Amino acid sequence: MMIKNFDRVFRTLKFVLPVGAGLLAIFIYFSGRIPPVKQTEGIPSELTEGKEGHTMGKKDFTPMEPETQVIEIDIKGAVRKPGVYKMEQGDRVIDAVNRAGGLTGKAEEKGVNLSARVKDEMLLYIPSKGEEPSERLPGVTETGEQDMAGEPKVNINTAGEQELETLNGIGPSKAKAIIAYREDNGPFKTIEDLLNVPGIGEKSLENIKELINID
Repeated sequence: MMIKNFDRVFRTLKFVLPVGAGLLAIFIYFSGRIPPVKQTEGIPSELTEGKEGHTMGKKDFTPMEPETQVIEIDIKGAVRKPGVYKMEQGDRVIDAVNRAGGLTGKAEEKGVNLSARVKDEMLLYIPSKGEEPSERLPGVTETGEQDMAGEPKVNINTAGEQELETLNGIGPSKAKAIIAYREDNGPFKTIEDLLNVPGIGEKSLENIKELINID
């Protein structure tokens, strides 16, 4: 009886073992060809996929460059190629002179502040040697830069409240403060003395320094 049972089990194993070995070989073969799945559980899809569903890396992020403001100036006088030129915000007078071909041999370089920043619609005049101030274009100072829009400057030692308010950034309170300061301390000796007036800072002075004088 036991011999018959053993023979039956042996026959069963003889059939099952090859089948099991074949299935195991198939499993091992295919498991080596399946790429591992990356763990992304708990990470929002917005952070792992771009607009087209691909994984985003550092190269997908392009930093935004600040837009450069283009301005135009008119340069005249002792330069090789006078005319209207497009410049970039923050350029200096020396950049404009170079754009116009450089100074001529007659240019009076001492009369020009080459480090000054150019402004939109600026008239930049380069004087010649021996040229008198009266011979220069209207609205152009001895430094070779334009009085803003060719208008007369505001005298901060004599201007009233309404005239002071015509200056960029100067409202009623600052105009009153300027008048009160000169009444208490006497006339301004330099334009920079405006920094002693309450409410007038470096930025405020920078905005109006080309529009004012003390004479």
